[in-house]
Amino acid sequence: MVAGRLIASCGKDKINQEIVTEFTNFGVVQLEGGNKFELKETAITYFADLSVFLGDVNFAPYFDKVLFEILKTCAEENDL
Repeated sequence: MVAGRLIASCGKDKINQEIVTEFTNFGVVQLEGGNKFELKETAITYFADLSVFLGDVNFAPYFDKVLFEILKTCAEENDL
């Protein structure tokens, strides 16, 4: 989550694209992963911040995946 905030606060010309890619790949793994709702929540926050940084056009490749995982999580039943 912190990485997303840091990336979103930097100008696009000041952040190394490799860093964005590395954190984004990690975010995808957490978004898809298991029953750890806290990790999914943190990944969703990361992608929200990433969408601000990337803008509409550049975030488009992630949109369907993120939305699918959010909706899947909302539909899951749990006994918390």
